[in-house]
Amino acid sequence: MINRPPRAQGLAAHISNPEAAKLAREINNGGDVRTLVKEAIVDAQIHKDWARVVAIENSLQRVDDRTIARHLGAVGTRAVVVSRLDGGRLAARIPEGYQHGLAWLVCLMFVRLDADLVIADAIAQSFRTKCAEAGGFGVDWGPKPMCLPPLAFGGPTRITITEAAARGDLRRLYEVQDFAERAVEAQGRGSSGDKSGLAHILWGTVVTGTNEPLADLFNEEIWCPGFDHKALAPAMTRLLAEAANELDGETYIHPECLSAPAANEFARRMVNEQVISNVVQGRLKFQLGEDLKGASARITKLIPNGLPYMDQLLISIWSRANILVQSLRIPRSGNSLEVDAEIIADFCRAQGIQNVTMPELASPIGANDYPGHTVGLDGAMVKIGVAGIGDASCLIQTLDWDDPEVDVDLTGVEKLPFVLVIDKYGVMTSLGKHYQPQVWQAFKESWSRPGDPIALMKKDMVRFWQGAPDDLPWALDAYALALLPERAHALAAQFKLAGGAIVQVTPGLVDILQNTDIGEDCPSQFLQGGFDVMYLVFRVPADAYLDTSDRDEEDEVFRIDGVLVQRWEEAGVQRLQLDAFITSGPADGSNPFLEEVATLNVAVGESSTLADLHSQMDLDDGVLKQALDLYAGVMLYMNSRDARVQRKNEHTEAAAALAALNRKKRRKEHYQRLNASVDAIHVGPETVDSGGLGLSLSHGRHGVKPHYRRGFVRFNQRFGKGLQQTRPVLIPPVLVNAHKLAGDAPDKKQYVVGASKAAPQ
Repeated sequence: MINRPPRAQGLAAHISNPEAAKLAREINNGGDVRTLVKEAIVDAQIHKDWARVVAIENSLQRVDDRTIARHLGAVGTRAVVVSRLDGGRLAARIPEGYQHGLAWLVCLMFVRLDADLVIADAIAQSFRTKCAEAGGFGVDWGPKPMCLPPLAFGGPTRITITEAAARGDLRRLYEVQDFAERAVEAQGRGSSGDKSGLAHILWGTVVTGTNEPLADLFNEEIWCPGFDHKALAPAMTRLLAEAANELDGETYIHPECLSAPAANEFARRMVNEQVISNVVQGRLKFQLGEDLKGASARITKLIPNGLPYMDQLLISIWSRANILVQSLRIPRSGNSLEVDAEIIADFCRAQGIQNVTMPELASPIGANDYPGHTVGLDGAMVKIGVAGIGDASCLIQTLDWDDPEVDVDLTGVEKLPFVLVIDKYGVMTSLGKHYQPQVWQAFKESWSRPGDPIALMKKDMVRFWQGAPDDLPWALDAYALALLPERAHALAAQFKLAGGAIVQVTPGLVDILQNTDIGEDCPSQFLQGGFDVMYLVFRVPADAYLDTSDRDEEDEVFRIDGVLVQRWEEAGVQRLQLDAFITSGPADGSNPFLEEVATLNVAVGESSTLADLHSQMDLDDGVLKQALDLYAGVMLYMNSRDARVQRKNEHTEAAAALAALNRKKRRKEHYQRLNASVDAIHVGPETVDSGGLGLSLSHGRHGVKPHYRRGFVRFNQRFGKGLQQTRPVLIPPVLVNAHKLAGDAPDKKQYVVGASKAAPQ
């Protein structure tokens, strides 16, 4: 079964203009298209009514008829018929002895690589000044350059633009200029974001006399009689070059005067080639490097059936893993589609894409079926969004991440540990929508146990990848933002699925640990907690992060919100992974923002010490060093003799209290309390004496001044039957002879743990 897009209603299915409908019907019923279109164009020229002509090309059923109509339109609008009876500016320029005149459009073309419209206008103004000084060359130059993206001067637009140019209708020209800019911007947003390749036409008119406008208008051998363009082109080109050189940037100039159809043909080809070149040099080579063996280009002839809009070429450029990089639609020029296709194919090959194919459509296409679609190798129509994913469609459903809409009040959730805040904002829903259902199910099963979540995802992706095996590592690198979630999001989902525990470290314990030395010889066996997955909540200043940040907000504070700890065995080796969640925000702790997640993954042997763990990390990374030392201190405390560990089910209690209330009695503060609560294991004393100095001791040798003694850990405290076992004992910081204090507590002596003493100066 052919996968085709739904048929959209043809743009020309209903022609509102009766005369245009009659003309199209006559041609479709076998009338001579050349005679009928010529008469319509001349009639439109004389009576200034172009509606009848504009509808022709869109309404003819046969491709050959459309080709003739388009050709006649191009030829017939090289000049506009004017009459002495018009009494306008152009009529006054008809030579003596003639009743009618033809206002021929004279075109000079230049391309600004930066597509700067302001500079293009400045070039035009300078050129006009130089032309006036040189005598004008007999051309009435227009004040504004026309912008010319690939589609802006095609089809019926050529007719109305030529007419407006000959009449000096600036309003119409400004409208086209605005349309051209919008078209290029839209094209840029849909592809590489580069607007280079926007061509500009400097236009002017030369009025010649004629008594037979029908014959002269369609005499293709006549081009501006009385105007020696071959002789004057070099001088005009030189003036244009001088005007362009007055401004910075690159300007490419076509070295001759052109008729409107020729200018359109040249600009379209130049712009098309530049767009393809930008795709190859920018996005394609950025992904593949200079070797484009993995790239391909497909060129398809789109010849709509029924009531067609316009036959076109569809050019699509593909990267590895069948991922669509860019899709372009190019209207046919004066050549046949086959000739235009070969021109584009040769240019693609010159850019380095040797794999160029021309697939035929698997089935006829309707007049407006193809927008938003491209053509696959089998000739079937494929949605551009699907083609943009390529072989990765076996893993993900879209390249973009959709943020879920949270329909509940989340006031108060910022007080939760950040790993839970992410979950509250719907990370599970977002991940589930992004990945294919069978892939998402595999991720959930893998995340139900400890392990690096991104590494676990990559192992699962290998199972489901249906493209070439070598393309998956490439896709994971080139499209990491689409194939892999933010690390914080993956960790939050894994924490929930693995049933992780929240361990709330009390401020008292944090203060004690920050003033306690932990020796480098600390055995790793004392650093094991009771959970394979747990989130240690600290909310301590991340001093090292603040030192390296370039932020200058005085009231902004960086904190380690918490550390997600995981332990597991991999290939017979015990792994310890710490993910430190770094947040920033006001000093009062409100509205925290997640800056980044810093990750440390180390191997832990049976005889490892804290020094061994330090040796596996960059000690210059102050944040990870701080996170590891805090983790070690909490684990030593939890394994020590006098540890204070208490479970508090605050969330469960808040939910029960809310459920017990009648709905009419529930208030906003009840829901906020529920949002801000969490079931957690609280570790450490709620408060400490003497402003965080631990136990205030008055004993000591008589006469010794009051002083602060830093805490430490005794690792070999024996206990158990026969005192055969050992455990760590946390000796907290104390004040010695505190009873002798008459004023403030003595200053704490600063210690640099694990660092050598500085050499004397």
